[in-house]
Amino acid sequence: MNIFPVRIGGYVEITITANNTTLTDAIKKYAEKRLSILDRRFRDPVPVFLQIRKEQTKKEEDRFIAEVTIRMNRGVIRGEMRGDTPYTAIDHVSDTVTRQISRYKNRYSDKTRRDVEGGLGQAIAEQLAQESVSEVDQSGITTLEHGVLVRTKRHPM
Repeated sequence: MNIFPVRIGGYVEITITANNTTLTDAIKKYAEKRLSILDRRFRDPVPVFLQIRKEQTKKEEDRFIAEVTIRMNRGVIRGEMRGDTPYTAIDHVSDTVTRQISRYKNRYSDKTRRDVEGGLGQAIAEQLAQESVSEVDQSGITTLEHGVLVRTKRHPM
């Protein structure tokens, strides 16, 4: 088993491991190049583990397996792809992990936005409730002192 730690840019720390195959300098450089894309997507240092292994399978196009594991604050992103050469396996797994990271970031950024908007909406609602009401129509439309119209619906129970 060959283990090579590499630091790319400022945020990604790649550890490349090889099982049942030799890890050449060309494969290491190719993996660094393909996984350097991840450096743009993080603000904090993130450990990235790449494992390349060779298995004896009936299909030659599934011989090499590339696994990428990224440990983040809120979970783990993991991708595993197969290919007939280590280069194709690294290509496929880097694309897979990039898609997962964008999905992860969208999911958590949307949650934080919803929390902020909900908090702001509640603060505005409380502020409007504290202000005095100047006039109420028969149709349920209320005009506040600062000129904002609020419609209230009433249902018999």
